[in-house]
Amino acid sequence: MSDRAALLAAIVAHADEDTPRLVYADWLDENDEAKRAAYIRARVERFRAEQADTATNAVSAYLENTREYKNEASLGRIAWPGEIGAELAARKGGGKRPFKLTAKREGVPQIKGVGFWENSRGFFDSLLVEDVAAFLKHADAIFRAAPITDVMFYEDRLTAEQATELVRSGHLAHIRELALESEVDPGAVRILGSARDAVGVRKLVFRLAPPTAVVEALAEGTCWSGLEHLYLANLMDAEDPPTAGRFVATLSSPQFVGLRELVLWGNNLGDADARAIAKRLPELRHLDLAVNNVTGTGAAALAASKSRQHLRHLDLSSCDTEDGATAAAELINTKHLPNLCVLILDNARFDGPTPLALAKPGRGPTLRVLDPDSAHLTPKGIEALAKCPAVRGVWHLKLGNTRIGDDHFERFLAHAAFERLTCLDLDSNDITARGARALAAWPGAANLQWLDLGSNPIGESGAKAVAASPYLKGLKYVHFKGRGTAILKTRFKKAFA
Repeated sequence: MSDRAALLAAIVAHADEDTPRLVYADWLDENDEAKRAAYIRARVERFRAEQADTATNAVSAYLENTREYKNEASLGRIAWPGEIGAELAARKGGGKRPFKLTAKREGVPQIKGVGFWENSRGFFDSLLVEDVAAFLKHADAIFRAAPITDVMFYEDRLTAEQATELVRSGHLAHIRELALESEVDPGAVRILGSARDAVGVRKLVFRLAPPTAVVEALAEGTCWSGLEHLYLANLMDAEDPPTAGRFVATLSSPQFVGLRELVLWGNNLGDADARAIAKRLPELRHLDLAVNNVTGTGAAALAASKSRQHLRHLDLSSCDTEDGATAAAELINTKHLPNLCVLILDNARFDGPTPLALAKPGRGPTLRVLDPDSAHLTPKGIEALAKCPAVRGVWHLKLGNTRIGDDHFERFLAHAAFERLTCLDLDSNDITARGARALAAWPGAANLQWLDLGSNPIGESGAKAVAASPYLKGLKYVHFKGRGTAILKTRFKKAFA
C-alpha cells in the first residue's frame, strides 16, 4: 500500500478525528500539493469554529443565517468586534481557497442516485441518497472510498425493510448526521432507533412534514441516546398534524436528555410543550419554537426555568404571544438564562415590553442579538428596554415595524447605553426628521456600521442631519427609501443600499 493510500485509509477508518486529515495535509505539502493541503487545514479550522460551544459561535451562526436569507450580503461588510470577528473569519475558512474537490480526483464511485458532497473538513463526507436501493447495494464501496459521516435520504422513501438492511450492514455505525427528507416510513424510524449503532448518531433531521406516527416512533427509539441535535419541523402541513401537547411524551423520553439543539418550528406546539421543554432538556443551547401556538404563558415558563442555564439561542417568532409583554421582558432580563445571547421575538406582536419586569435585578449584558421586530413597543416599554442592563451588550438590534415614533425614539436614545451596538434596524417605523436629528446627535451611534432607516418619513432635513452626524462616519451599510434618499446616497456612496 502506498503512503497516500495508507493515509487515506486512516482518514476513512477514523472519520470523526481531525488528526489523520492534518497528517495527510502535511504529507501533501511534502509532495507538492500545497493547495490541497491548505484547503484541508482551512476546512478543519472552519469545522472546529462551527462546533465550538461558545456564545460567539451562537451569534456567528445567527449572523450567517441572517446574511443568507434576510439582508443578502450586507452583514458581510461589517468588521465585527473582538471574538465575533475571528469566529466569522474562521467560519469562512476554505470558502475561497483555490481548490475544488472532484469525484474523479478523490476516487469515489460513480453511482446513479447517490451523490457525494463535502460538508466539512476537506473531504467528501456526505451523501445525498435519491435511490435507497442503489445506496444499499453499493454501501460497502461507498464507506470504503471516503470518510462518510452524513447521509441524507432525499425524495426516495426509506422503508422499514431498507432500514433493517442498513442496520444489518453495520454502516449505521459510521453515520453521525442522518437526514430523512422524504416521507419516511415510521417503521424505519422505529427500527433505526432500536439499533445499537444509532447511539453514534449526533444529529437527526426531518424536514418534509413527516406524519405524527414518526414522532411516536421517534419516542420509542431508545438508542437515540447520543443525539445532540434534533430537527423536526413543519408537521402542521402533514396530513395528520399533532395536537397541542403531543410532543410532551416524546420530549419526556430519557434518550433526549442530552439534546443541545432542538428545532421544532411549525409543529402546532402549545404551552404544554413549552412547559415540558422548560422542565427537561437541561443541555439545550439552541431552541427554535417559531411558528407555533405558544402564548405568553409558555414563553414565561421558559423564562422561569432554572434548567436553562446553557441556553444561548431562543426563537419564539410568529408565535401566539400577543399577551407576552411580561414574558418578553422576563426573557430579556431573567437570571435563569444567564448565557442567552440570541433572542428572536419577530412577529410576536405583543404590546410592551413590561417596564416592571425589565427594571428588576436581572442577568448581566450577555445578549448580543435582540429581535422584537413587529412588536408594539410602547413609550414606557422602549424606555425601560434602553435602561435595562441586560441589553447593553447587544450588537445587533432589530426594531423594524415596532411603531416607534419620535417620542418613543427620543426616550430610547436618552437612556440607551450600548457598549458596542453595531447593527440597528429601524425599518418601517414613524420616525420623522425630529427622530433622525436625535439619532444624528446620539454619541452611542459611534459604533454603528449597519443602519436601516427603511420606510421612515425623515424627509430631506432628517437625511441631512444623518449625513452630517459626527457619530455615523463608520457606516458600511445604509438602507433608506423616501424623500432624502439622494442625500444619503451621496453621503454614504458605496455603503448605501
